[in-house]
Amino acid sequence: MPNHFRAIGATTFLSPIPAVMLSCRGTEPGFDKDNLITVAWAGVINSAPPMISVSLRPSRHSYAQIVQSGVFCLNLIDQSLCRAADFCGVKSGRDVDKFREMCLHAREVDGFPAPALDEAPAFLCCRVQQRLPLGSHELFLCAVEDVYVKDALFDPDGSLHLGRANLVSYAHGEYFPLKPRPEGFFGYSVAREDVLRRRLGAPKPAANPSTLSAAARLTASETESDCERLKSAQVESTHTCKKIRRFLMRNTQAFSRSQHFFKTFFSSPSHSRTEPITTSTPPPSNEAVLTLIHPPAASPSHTAAHRLNEQVNPSANAEQNGILICCVPKARPAAKVSMLNASARSVHPHRVSAKPSSPCPDSVVIL
Repeated sequence: MPNHFRAIGATTFLSPIPAVMLSCRGTEPGFDKDNLITVAWAGVINSAPPMISVSLRPSRHSYAQIVQSGVFCLNLIDQSLCRAADFCGVKSGRDVDKFREMCLHAREVDGFPAPALDEAPAFLCCRVQQRLPLGSHELFLCAVEDVYVKDALFDPDGSLHLGRANLVSYAHGEYFPLKPRPEGFFGYSVAREDVLRRRLGAPKPAANPSTLSAAARLTASETESDCERLKSAQVESTHTCKKIRRFLMRNTQAFSRSQHFFKTFFSSPSHSRTEPITTSTPPPSNEAVLTLIHPPAASPSHTAAHRLNEQVNPSANAEQNGILICCVPKARPAAKVSMLNASARSVHPHRVSAKPSSPCPDSVVIL
């Protein structure tokens, strides 16, 4: 179906166009103060040498200043300068100091007689080469003598990222911010896939899939495969999280049983006194941790503990003999653990526990 258009008459409808602030200073009395004017009719007209054009009404105060000095600075504007740009476009420098009213600052440029706008993200130093009367406006054809860009827009390697400048354009009487990320670059429609990836990331598919290049179709296929692999990784990660959750729940239950064992054991009057076996120097990390729990004297548990303590710790005196809890770290040789277990069972075979649910792993507990 063909598109339908409506005629609106001959007008300056070209959009969008750059919104820039022109800073200038005249040489004659009454025109020798720094001034700003917002111009929308500015553009590039030549590459070598670099040249731009600016159109101004002869009635403007800044027109006389530029005619007198023959130079000016063209300042790009960002979103933070949008209100100031509008103010400088509707107020005249004859009546108001625009720098002071908008709290802006003029910047002197070495070797160039026109001021620049210090708050601008970038500015171009321009010298008038020719003036052409056109009717309502006069066209200034200017040579670009130098360009200054804020350091914040550069990477450490010197790459310029103008998207960070948050520039503003002008279209049919309104200001529009530019997107920070470009849709493309000059020549991207025929660029190689590696160049597209480096400059833009993944290439953007065309509206009609049949118009995709072979490289773009291959990239789209790879992107789809990457999405499938990502989904699989997410499912596997979910399963792993469930396994970890079950593991933590089991260990939490085991810890609760251990807490219940000690709480029940020590709450008994017959096991109210506990005392660790101490030595002159702390045992190495791979030695057994010995704890005595004293039962009533002459009880079967007391006799069993006495005999086992004589084998494990012969230097302990009789009053220290009691129920022995011997926790052996896993770094301890398995033969020693087996010897302790065998010794415990030989003296009290029916009340020896060496199960994983004991208060500590690989332990010997005489109850």
